[in-house]
Amino acid sequence: MNTQEQTRLRARSRWLRWAVTGLLGLLLLVALLSLWAEVNLASDVAKPGALLHEIAGWSVFWAPAAFYVWALWAIRRALGDVASGRLLQPALARSLRDVGLGLTAGALTSTFVQPNLMRMMANAGWSDGAPFASFAHFDVAYFAVGAIGLALVLLSRVLHHAAEVQAELDEII
Repeated sequence: MNTQEQTRLRARSRWLRWAVTGLLGLLLLVALLSLWAEVNLASDVAKPGALLHEIAGWSVFWAPAAFYVWALWAIRRALGDVASGRLLQPALARSLRDVGLGLTAGALTSTFVQPNLMRMMANAGWSDGAPFASFAHFDVAYFAVGAIGLALVLLSRVLHHAAEVQAELDEII
């Protein structure tokens, strides 16, 4: 890769890092506004334990987002590494692994954990019902995201090995 291509790659990585940072901020803002709405809803209800029920429902609903935020943070970190010129480094491989693990965990949570918890909470009288909760919400997109996450974990191992080989070559030269 020549110097001009490296410069463009580093500039794009810096720009994308800022874009991912904005996306993270927006996602966290929406989650906090949603929590604020749940707390206000619970304060309007005179039932004892209403706040606990609303926060529990909010937590289950937003559980997959925690893993996706982790993946986005790892993407942000990887873009920072590329923007700094650290292409074949173990840190980039670690970021890639974290992205893959975050996507895989988020997909598993979205597919199996969240729908079942929402169904159990609805059946136990914790909420007014969750019509979209079922035994498992089989959405092809979740399976694709999970498979991409697993592929990224595999690619991170390849990148880690490439970084080790590059370090050995640098020692020889």
